[in-house]
Amino acid sequence: SREHAVWALHEYGIRAVIAPSFAPIFFGNCVRNGIVPVVLPAADIAALAAFVQADPQAYRLTVDLERCEVRAATLQPRPFRLEAEARVVASNWSQRAPSTTSHCGPNLIVSEA
Repeated sequence: SREHAVWALHEYGIRAVIAPSFAPIFFGNCVRNGIVPVVLPAADIAALAAFVQADPQAYRLTVDLERCEVRAATLQPRPFRLEAEARVVASNWSQRAPSTTSHCGPNLIVSEA
């Protein structure tokens, strides 16, 4: 099943994936399995990746589902779009595991492709 990729990410503790785009099936599988798929422009992704790579243990990103933005301590918030239904599903997952869902540190996947 194509869902196995998302299950593996979830089992590893990944709760958000940030990329310039997603295949529709992968996007849907992420939402249904508690991973927030965040679409951002490549320039924003590069800035966030550089921020985290400077000190992966100290610098963290926050994916805010209510405001639909990615925040990092010293960077401007990066807005993203996520349909209301997908936010509800993701929010339901975050209520099950609040300590891992909204804060992404070492288990952040950033795609610059």
